[in-house]
Amino acid sequence: MRRHTTPALALRGARLTVELRRRPGRVMPALRRRNPDGSSADPAAGLSDEMRWLWASLNITTEQRRAEELAHQARWYLQLGLEYDGDFDDLVERMEDDEETDKIIEAINERDPEWLTRWASEAASKMVAKYPTEAPSFLFFDNAEVVKNGWWVHFTNDARDIERRGFEYGESDPMQLGLTTWKEKGAKRGPGYVFSFSPRDAVHKNFGGRYGHGKYGNEAVLFRADAVVAYHHGDEEEQAISWGPEAEAIHVLRFENGRPGLDGEQPAREGIAGEYDDYNDVTYFDDIPTLIAYVEVGKKTNPRAHRSRR
Repeated sequence: MRRHTTPALALRGARLTVELRRRPGRVMPALRRRNPDGSSADPAAGLSDEMRWLWASLNITTEQRRAEELAHQARWYLQLGLEYDGDFDDLVERMEDDEETDKIIEAINERDPEWLTRWASEAASKMVAKYPTEAPSFLFFDNAEVVKNGWWVHFTNDARDIERRGFEYGESDPMQLGLTTWKEKGAKRGPGYVFSFSPRDAVHKNFGGRYGHGKYGNEAVLFRADAVVAYHHGDEEEQAISWGPEAEAIHVLRFENGRPGLDGEQPAREGIAGEYDDYNDVTYFDDIPTLIAYVEVGKKTNPRAHRSRR
């Protein structure tokens, strides 16, 4: 039985976790073709590849499939488990030679069909406790569902910049969305996934009655996009996840005592009138759904809206 120190484990983790990023075309191929429960209906039909990959990443429900994906995401933990078991020395040597994880998993299942799920049960809790930013997304989210072309509210401290340029930065790996706020800004160098809230409860979830001291930022943007809505265990709330470059109709939202507003004086539209504050040059509405109704009635499409080109 081989013995390894924690530093060696961490070094191996840094080397082996890149495997997932080397295989974007092969990630969860079965889930790209059908629903995770095996049915023919596909809630993600018509979505972009990025959103379909996200949907698949959060809908791994069987113990065996979760164990297999955890093995891909945490190959160094899998190797450590095989080493400590003592009956898989030949597979450990194959892993040292960087043989693909799919083949290692197949060999494990042939030898002991229940070994992988036993290993995953312990490995998952250890990853969340010791290496949470490397733990796969499905360990943090439940009850995912697709909402197409919905309105969402994203809180930030750079609302005007997002309105002008769109969402330029974020975590691009859908299997790494559990704790994105813990990651350094340099790790989010390009387009990625955006976390937002439903308009009906966005104000409460960010401000919680204390306006000006938002949990996720003191400013916000309203935008339209496809999203996967799921419950996040750590934050204990539902969150909407979209692919940043697909955001359309981006509007900066201003807040005063919880009331959302649009910059400038806004004319009444089919009975929807806001309250204009000439001091702040903002028109406030009763709530975000009312503001959205105003935007939709007026067909106010932001000329700087961004959509990814395919």
